[in-house]
Amino acid sequence: SIDRGKDLAVKDLNGTSDPYVKVVYDSAEKFTTNIVYKSLHPLWNEKCAFFVHDLKLPVYFYVFDYDRIGRDEPMGMTKLDLSKLPLDTTY
Repeated sequence: SIDRGKDLAVKDLNGTSDPYVKVVYDSAEKFTTNIVYKSLHPLWNEKCAFFVHDLKLPVYFYVFDYDRIGRDEPMGMTKLDLSKLPLDTTY
């Protein structure tokens, strides 16, 4: 589940950003959230599911600012180490 962002960086001239998240596992993009326009505190509340074949490989969450013209700007990244999570819980 990708719930929300908080206090994200300003990337646009209007003092906000248009953030979205890409989920990457084993060098493959597994999911992309919707873009939340003009927000530094986006609420996505989106769920994604995909098959994990190796718990030693982390899941990466990349946050980008959508730009209509040019490239989307990276805003940050974090990773989830699957080997440290209890296997009997849904995340």
